[in-house]
Amino acid sequence: MSMRYLMSGATVLIAVVLTAATALAQPVQAPKALKATPAMHARTIAVNERVLVGSIEKLDASAQTLTVKTKDGEKAVQIGASTRINEGSKKLDVDALGKLTGHHVKVRYREQNGQMTADSIMVSRSVAKK
Repeated sequence: MSMRYLMSGATVLIAVVLTAATALAQPVQAPKALKATPAMHARTIAVNERVLVGSIEKLDASAQTLTVKTKDGEKAVQIGASTRINEGSKKLDVDALGKLTGHHVKVRYREQNGQMTADSIMVSRSVAKK
């Protein structure tokens, strides 16, 4: 009788080993190639983006130009139609920048042909120390 249990146990063990071996022997599929998404493309473009930090010196609304006072002097940045302007979470229009002279500002921009064009302007609620 113990021989019968031994044989049935061995049969079960062989069945488990064969099942595991078969499962491991299945071909592994290579991962699919990653497709470029718009977000990936946008991040690639953003590599050319630069940052300017300082305080708002003046706004020329007719020329759509913001002058930022930095530690290296004054820098003029062109404001485009797609430029995002915020003060904290509040969205602003270009004219509102003229009323925020002296406030801290962070400008993300791209430079092309020597001209800086703002992608985004983030205005701080605090006024820069003079």
